[in-house]
Amino acid sequence: MFKVRIEQKDIRRINRALSRVFRSVVGQQNVLPRDQAFQHTNLLIFNINHQSIIVYKTLNKRYREWKQKYGKGPGKFKYWVLFGDLLKNINTSQTRGMYFSGIRSGIYDTGGKSWLGQGDKGKPKEIGMYASENEKRRPVFGPTENEYAHSADRKKLVEKGARHILRSWR
Repeated sequence: MFKVRIEQKDIRRINRALSRVFRSVVGQQNVLPRDQAFQHTNLLIFNINHQSIIVYKTLNKRYREWKQKYGKGPGKFKYWVLFGDLLKNINTSQTRGMYFSGIRSGIYDTGGKSWLGQGDKGKPKEIGMYASENEKRRPVFGPTENEYAHSADRKKLVEKGARHILRSWR
């Protein structure tokens, strides 16, 4: 049998330290997810702009010719870019206390796109709809998510959060 003797001043000191750790954890609960969502958003935009993870077969001839005729700027030659609507709308958002990176539901493009390569026809379409269709054939969101999950940047953020919490214990 062991006897432990704790002085009252030690109990107060331990309780204060635990309280600081608790406040630190509560304070960090939004910081890490928010920062990770921002980093993921930036990586996704980078991967599209730089065509970093492109291992796709070439576009069919008719669509490639249409894209070069009607695409704007770099959209004439890049996957996932036509008029720039997708890139402009990739962002970080918060819903019900959770952070997300990508395209919000209900966001529409500028229109004027023909999936059949028939001129500049086409009414505005929901970006999330065609992003999910393209993801099946030419994935960029999934591979970017996997890349970020294993990235050094994500690991550094997690370590930074852990150090912040540990520093609160004195």
